Amino acid sequence: MDGKGRALDNIFVERFFRTLKYENIYLNEYETP
Repeated sequence: MDGKGRALDNIFVERFFRTLKYENIYLNEYETP
């Protein structure tokens, strides 16, 4: 967050973790009886 290049990287990292977290919750909800 200290540069423009850093902000661009943050977008991809944030998107990656968001989808990762979403998929994790999505799969866990279906696995629980």
